[in-house]
Amino acid sequence: DFNQALRLNPQDDIAYRNRGKIRSQLGDNGGAIADFDRALQIDSHNALLFAARGDAYQTNNNYQDAILDYSRSLELDSENAEVYLSRAKVYEYLEDKERAIADYQQAADRFCEKEDWTSYQLALNGLKKFQWFLPRSVVSESSNIPQISTPYVQSNASHRQLLTLVGGHWSLAERLIGQAKYDYPGKSETWYLEKVICDIERDRGT
Repeated sequence: DFNQALRLNPQDDIAYRNRGKIRSQLGDNGGAIADFDRALQIDSHNALLFAARGDAYQTNNNYQDAILDYSRSLELDSENAEVYLSRAKVYEYLEDKERAIADYQQAADRFCEKEDWTSYQLALNGLKKFQWFLPRSVVSESSNIPQISTPYVQSNASHRQLLTLVGGHWSLAERLIGQAKYDYPGKSETWYLEKVICDIERDRGT
C-alpha cells in the first residue's frame, strides 16, 4: 500500500516514514534509512523523522549517527521523552555515563509529568544502573548537559522509602509531593509523603 501511495505521490513524506518503520521492523534497516532519508529531503524539520532514523541507526549499530539524529529531533521537539530514553540507551552502550544519566533523568521527568508510570519506571531502571557512579554533579557547565545532584533527604523512614521508589532522584519526589499538596491542601507533611508513596505503589501494583 505504501509503495502504491508513493507511486501516486512521490512527495508523500508520511508514506516514506511509515514504510521505513515497517522495513525496520522487518530487519531491513538499510532500506528503512533510505526511506527516512527521502522523507527528510521532503520535510527536513520533522522531529519524528529524525527520531525514526535514529532508531534505525541504533538498530544497525551506527551509534554516532543515531545520537546526531536523536539530538536533532530534540532540537525540534525538546519534550519528547521517548527520544531522551532512546539516546540515553545509546550513551549507556558507549559508556558515556554522564550523558546517559542526564538523558534518563530528562526522560523520567517528562514521563512523570505525563503520568506515564510504565515508561517512567523504564527511565528509573536506567538511572538505577548508575546509582553507584554519580552521587553529585560532575558535569561541566559548558557541556550543555543538565546537572545531576543528590539533595539532602531527611533521615526518616517515609523519606527513605519514597527516595527508593523514585530511584534516588528527590526532584521527582518533590514534584509528586507538590501535586499532592495542590490536590489536597491543608494536610501534614507526613500525610503528603504517605499519599505519594501509596499512589506510586498502587500504580505499580505493589
